[in-house]
Amino acid sequence: MASGQREALIEGWRENLARCLRCGLCREVCPAFRATASERFSPRGRLALLEASLEGEPPADEFGDAFLESLAYCLSCRACAERCPSGVAADVLVLAAREAGLCRGGLPFFKSWAYRLALGRPRLLAQLTRLLHLAQEFHVLPFALWFFGLPPRLALPHLEAEPFDAGREQYFTPAEGTEYLGQVTYFAGCGTTYLYPATARAVVDLLTRAGYLVFVPAARRCCGIPALANGDVELARELAARNVEALAGDEPIAVDCGSCGTMLTYYYNDVLEVPGAASFKDRVKDVTELLPADSIEPRAAGKITYHDPCHLARGLGVTAAPRALLNKVGELVELEAPGAVTCCGGAGAYGLTYDDVFAKIGGEKADAVAASGADVVATGCPACVLYINEALRRRGVKAEARHTAEVLRESAGQPDR
Repeated sequence: MASGQREALIEGWRENLARCLRCGLCREVCPAFRATASERFSPRGRLALLEASLEGEPPADEFGDAFLESLAYCLSCRACAERCPSGVAADVLVLAAREAGLCRGGLPFFKSWAYRLALGRPRLLAQLTRLLHLAQEFHVLPFALWFFGLPPRLALPHLEAEPFDAGREQYFTPAEGTEYLGQVTYFAGCGTTYLYPATARAVVDLLTRAGYLVFVPAARRCCGIPALANGDVELARELAARNVEALAGDEPIAVDCGSCGTMLTYYYNDVLEVPGAASFKDRVKDVTELLPADSIEPRAAGKITYHDPCHLARGLGVTAAPRALLNKVGELVELEAPGAVTCCGGAGAYGLTYDDVFAKIGGEKADAVAASGADVVATGCPACVLYINEALRRRGVKAEARHTAEVLRESAGQPDR
């Protein structure tokens, strides 16, 4: 980063930091603080360390591992920004600090290499999925996970041999509903494309049954949020530029992941200022926002509870639409008080690295599911599906987390295809 750019960035930090009242309201909602009870892992603590580093008391490189961990433990859930009465964007400040290398070099070499090699290359990601599928079929998945630097006991879903829309240059699915509602571009995220292709097929089926012509652009790439969260803003911008080109048009963009939706809207526009992405704020919709209520057949599926993904609720503001649809297919019971949004502790790849936070926060979520008596936990994020199922497994809770689209699709009794 050029010295002039760095000075401008630091000046922007100071202006934002100056608004912090040190009131501590952010601590109440921060998953890392709730799990560790350590002030330096709270948003207020991170800002204090960051402010001290900017003032040179002492310089950032003298904080050592404590400063690195204070930044790394942020889940980017945006709970602190939502709660702050002064409008301090503590999560964005952490992202900027990671980009500037204040956490002693920024992204670790292996993770940086892996992200740059894979995130922009769908064919390579598809090959990795096939390898993991074979490892799962031959019962050597723990070894394969260990080889790729992942926890060997991670409870991955049953992996399919082929990702969603693999090898298709253009993917149009005609509308089937009685009333034609127009065309929708479906931005299938990495989680659904590679780990949960059945979810992606459920999204397409729901949209076409409702009356939409669905277009899935093969030229799309990862939304870039893994790179941004780890400080590689350059890669995030590269992926954003590819997606702006792939998603050009004026039709709605359906997303199956709140993190993808928040990246395409808030981070592309307000943080990265990506050229050409301005229309995304109006066009990007969670799939449940696009589905008419009468497209879901009522049925009695027992007790269902719903988990609000952090980015879906806080980034896109979607909380009511999935609940209204789920109420048609079962008895919906709430995990928390109305309006409360508590993280599952996963946050993309975060839960794989910081098991202490995930174990605490995920355990609380699993206990809440058990107390609800629900058999199914519906949620609008594939990462939340993965981590909630892992938390339920660890706690011995006999319930299953599933994507909202899959739960809704079953209301019509349609088999997966």
